[in-house]
Amino acid sequence: MSDLALCRAQLQIDVGNTRLKWRLCSQNEVKARGFLVWSDFSGPPELLAQLAVALAGAAVESVLVSSVAAAEVAVAIDQWARQCFDVEARFAVVSPRAAGVDVGYDNPAVLGVDRWLAVLAASAYQADGVVVVDCGSAVTVDVLCGSQHRGGYIVPGLRLMNAALFQDTARVRVVPDWQVSGLPGRDTVSAVSSGLPLMVAGLVNEVWSRQLAQGGGGQHWKVLLTGGDAPLLVALLADKMEVLVVEDLVLDGLSLAESRPLDRGQGLI
Repeated sequence: MSDLALCRAQLQIDVGNTRLKWRLCSQNEVKARGFLVWSDFSGPPELLAQLAVALAGAAVESVLVSSVAAAEVAVAIDQWARQCFDVEARFAVVSPRAAGVDVGYDNPAVLGVDRWLAVLAASAYQADGVVVVDCGSAVTVDVLCGSQHRGGYIVPGLRLMNAALFQDTARVRVVPDWQVSGLPGRDTVSAVSSGLPLMVAGLVNEVWSRQLAQGGGGQHWKVLLTGGDAPLLVALLADKMEVLVVEDLVLDGLSLAESRPLDRGQGLI
């Protein structure tokens, strides 16, 4: 990464339950990106050591973090940033209003910061409304109408649903080969592999249809998909939907949160 040493960069990190995603940005351009899977490492120190290897030579000036992990992970990241780059890691928080968007939760503090950042990023897309779907360990569906976050839905992700399906049965655990045809399965593996993605797609289709039926926000709605399982859903969503897969939606929101501080005079980070 010697070429990265020539430009001063911002390291952006999205800490999820399954993966840690990162990217280096300089002058509004992404210079490098990657991810690490938590299960491949014994804990935060080992994972962060590997991240340091991936970033070797990079001239990191600032570190921004979205994290839904435990507090000790945040502490580890901050210590790592200080040791590696002599900078303090800054962590995103949820606020009642940011970047022109009003949060839809009665208590903003209980909204996941990753969901909030994804909603902020969605506000940059030109549409009457946006259905934001993050397909990770859990599947979250958030509704943004104009500048108002209307709240959302949370259901188990595909792997959690598969694990729960066979948790209390005598059957051998099924390892799905996810199918996006929507066709009925002709054995247990294919039935699960087809059925679970169809369930998630059905939720997204229903949320989108309900928003159009309720009216009041116009008829031009987009669906933004992000998260590791996002590509699986595209073929299962209604043909008339305008669907976009946005790989770094949370990190895009992190950039937006820093560049456009809270309307009430405080920074989001």
